[in-house]
Amino acid sequence: MNFDTIAATATPAGSGGIGIIRISGDRSVPIVSSIFRSYSSKKNIITNPCNSHRVIYGHIVDPEDQSIIDEVLVLTMLAPRSYTREDVVEIHSHASYVVLDLILHLLIKKGARLAEPGEFTKRAFLNGRIDLTQAEAIIDIINARTEQELKIATSHIDGGMKSVIVEISNFLVKFLSLIDASIDFPDDVEEIININTITSDFQSHVFDKINILVKHYNDEYFLRDGLKVVILGRPNVGKSSIMNCLIGNDRVIVSPLPGTTRDMVSETVNIDGIAVKIFDTAGLHNSSDPVESIGIQKVYDNLIDFDLVLFVVDATCPLTDADHLIFSKINKIQGRKIILVINKSDLIHGNKVNAFPDLFRVDGSATTSALFNIGIDFLRDLIVKVFINDKHFVLPSHVVPNLRHKKALENAKNAAETAISNIKHSEPLEIIGLDIKSSIDALGSITGKNVDVDILDQIFNRFCIGK
Repeated sequence: MNFDTIAATATPAGSGGIGIIRISGDRSVPIVSSIFRSYSSKKNIITNPCNSHRVIYGHIVDPEDQSIIDEVLVLTMLAPRSYTREDVVEIHSHASYVVLDLILHLLIKKGARLAEPGEFTKRAFLNGRIDLTQAEAIIDIINARTEQELKIATSHIDGGMKSVIVEISNFLVKFLSLIDASIDFPDDVEEIININTITSDFQSHVFDKINILVKHYNDEYFLRDGLKVVILGRPNVGKSSIMNCLIGNDRVIVSPLPGTTRDMVSETVNIDGIAVKIFDTAGLHNSSDPVESIGIQKVYDNLIDFDLVLFVVDATCPLTDADHLIFSKINKIQGRKIILVINKSDLIHGNKVNAFPDLFRVDGSATTSALFNIGIDFLRDLIVKVFINDKHFVLPSHVVPNLRHKKALENAKNAAETAISNIKHSEPLEIIGLDIKSSIDALGSITGKNVDVDILDQIFNRFCIGK
């Protein structure tokens, strides 16, 4: 990686009270000094090491004509006490696009380079200030949509999952050293490696810990990633009206004409601290319209991608063959949770809703009137309830944050299981050592001790420029 001096705007685009430009690298202080004049008129005041971590007031000026660009505050943080462990300078100016662009242009003209997305955090990782789990937690904090997502991300900033990974790795490294010793002293293998306790030792120090982490991922992924909910049903049962009620605005066009909704429309809402992405779909039926038919097939093809289906039926009429066909297709997706939504209840005289057959096995049902917003609050609560049955749900201290980590954990477990199997079958110690090393490397890919450059690029490209 090229460790030249980089600069970027660290605040969102648009007008505001304060805009921040961040500069990092060996030349950050002299570059900023060349365009900054302190209020006391001492040109190079920020080059004084005593001024590290102090805020200095002054002006950014164009060196060519000495014209003032803006009045600013400059904060210098000398290495290693900075975000990147390099010399870092922040310029706090007014948040005008023109002002920030002019200052950034001057910095680049004086020798800085425009930073790539996530390059500041990438330098913090490469310089050893943070590990990869903490780096990924930073982007999760930036992108957090709910309080629960924020709690998960901040737990990794504090090293929540990292501590467990380190415990497992330390055990495996210690065991690998025993393997190496046994290779050097083959006559003493039984004394160095206790064959009788290997299985139980690995179970408690490796497999149990990994199983818990993976279980947390499977059980609580929706707290981190949000729920993907799709609304299905035949035309004109009120799917689009249900969606508009759930999100609280008229996001989807509502019409009595069938086929109004062609493509899937989505919107994310916060329900009880959980991000729920709701998808409205085309009415499912046999259609002679080729465009509508494509939309219907697209819905069926993507059913497996959703966590929950809201199956909407019309309360005013018995179930049709189309209803039965739709439910059968939903039911084919194993493990998919289903909520039956009986809509248009305001049209039922005496509030008598049609009975539904026992074959409609669902995880919950709600009777609604989207027209009058009746039963919608109950439906919102039910969407979350089918995933969290315990009202006193407690967030684990180390939820696995993403699928990459889960796969790495599974790879580590598989390699360790192979090692145990090879030990029991008296395979060569060199082969067993390679299995243990593979397990250690898989865990190292989580913390960043052993990770491909391509994966690093994928991770840090998720960041905005300036972070």
